[in-house]
Amino acid sequence: MEKAYLVERIKTHLHVLCNEIGERRVGSEKNRLATDYAGKILKEYGWQTEANKLSVIDWKTEGAELTCGDKSFEVFSSHYSLGCSVEGELIAIDTIDKLEQSNITDKIVLLYGDISSQQIAPKKFPFWNPEEHQHLISVLERNRPLAIITATKRDSALAGGVYPFPILLNINIDGAGYHEGFSCFSPFNLPENVSTAFKDMLSDNPLIIEGLPWYQGDHSLFLQNRTPAIAVSSNWFIENMESQEITHTPKDNLGIVNFERVAECAIGVRDLIRKIGS
Repeated sequence: MEKAYLVERIKTHLHVLCNEIGERRVGSEKNRLATDYAGKILKEYGWQTEANKLSVIDWKTEGAELTCGDKSFEVFSSHYSLGCSVEGELIAIDTIDKLEQSNITDKIVLLYGDISSQQIAPKKFPFWNPEEHQHLISVLERNRPLAIITATKRDSALAGGVYPFPILLNINIDGAGYHEGFSCFSPFNLPENVSTAFKDMLSDNPLIIEGLPWYQGDHSLFLQNRTPAIAVSSNWFIENMESQEITHTPKDNLGIVNFERVAECAIGVRDLIRKIGS
């Protein structure tokens, strides 16, 4: 598998996925187009593929507007929230104690400060759902405000996930190919034979380094099911996880991709699998 050949193929595939198809959120038509494209390419290379269908909710926004008197404010609709058009009294709340003591029924609630210092987990998310988040949602739902506005900072470390399936080793590729720095493979709970193969792979691929442990990705769900995992990413992203402002923004595009880094990751994964199987 020649690196130069891989680079050209990678450019073609990423152009189709990122430019021709574009945003591929789960449940959307473009997500299905991307899945069909990936299946088609794999079959061309002789792989047998299976697709597990599941029902999910798609969501679209028509934007959001917020005005108070003669002033308007820039706001964004929260993903998967229901639309509304309301007018009412505004009440600002910065702690859970104040929320519990305030009458918020039929009022527009602005959450700021400590109470909105982090993004809230979906109330039925089974893998990460802190009790304080559940309590906050319960208080809000019980008291029926007209609408909720949150002054929440961006948290680059938060990421979505999928439900794990029983497998021997999870390899999660997330954030690979950044144009600065090396690629990194972060191992988690590897059995002895896989750990040996992992170290041999690193020795054969000097442009790949062992990464620091990080858990803000789909591999964390497999780890919770005691499945060994390797997270493939860019070392720059791991070192700047909390401060970078690229992930899930328009800055996350092909202009910041080093296609050779992507090819090196592909070769590294191939070499690892071969060493595990030998």
